[in-house]
Amino acid sequence: MLKQSIDNNSGKINDTLNNYGDSLNAKYFFIYAVKYNNQATVSGQLNTRPSMLSPHLLKQKHHKVQSIQNYSTDWILILLLLCTSIFTGIYYSSSKRIKQIFNATFTNRSLNQLSRDGDLFKERISIPLLINYLITISLFIFFSIHYFVNLKAANLYNILAFLKISGITALLVMLRWLITSFIGFVFKNNYASSFFLLNSLIFNIVIGLLLIPLNILLFYVDIEYTNQFLFIGFLIILIANAIRYFRYIIIGISYSKFSQFYLFLYLCTLEILPVIILVKIFIGLIDKYLH
Repeated sequence: MLKQSIDNNSGKINDTLNNYGDSLNAKYFFIYAVKYNNQATVSGQLNTRPSMLSPHLLKQKHHKVQSIQNYSTDWILILLLLCTSIFTGIYYSSSKRIKQIFNATFTNRSLNQLSRDGDLFKERISIPLLINYLITISLFIFFSIHYFVNLKAANLYNILAFLKISGITALLVMLRWLITSFIGFVFKNNYASSFFLLNSLIFNIVIGLLLIPLNILLFYVDIEYTNQFLFIGFLIILIANAIRYFRYIIIGISYSKFSQFYLFLYLCTLEILPVIILVKIFIGLIDKYLH
């Protein structure tokens, strides 16, 4: 009895499936297409019933095959967070000192006050602020090169390229300080060398702090606005160095402790010549990747 009941019910089920068909059956799709594509309207046009399948809504951006770019920007975010944390921590603990450093870039009175309150080179805030300068100036150079060369297309948009830039920057800063101290020792003018080193540290700190928000904007904004923020960054660096050179000249002329020959040698050897070399290297890199 049980076997006979199962056989009877299975037959009914098979008849039902054969009558209605599976939705994935080719015969079902053929009947659907014939039924709705051959129904003509009164005007003689085909019935435009919405299709079961629709195309994707993505818009085509490239007409040629594009290679997959395997690069990550997490390291940039980490560096920006590190610089922001350095500034926040130091400003919270030594806000007065930070204000003195910014004021010292404009007036000699604030510079003398900064020197009287303590040796900036021996303070604990100097090392993290100098690290911040090396990171921010290297990031700014990295973004500038990417704007002109497109490092992503050259597979150079990575932390290795940034480390090379930061290594060259750190090497130039160390050489400048060592040569400044050596020239001051040779000419027996430690006052002048100390003055140049202090001013170099102050302006490096200020430039590094001002570049933090600019680097954040360069990282997040669209490429069409990049040139505007790059112009602001170059303008900040240019104005800061112009103020520093002007101060060197005024102090060198006013104070008898300064040797004018030492001043001329310092400006030509350690300030103007490195800038010319960096500009030459920068232009050479652009020409290399554009051609």
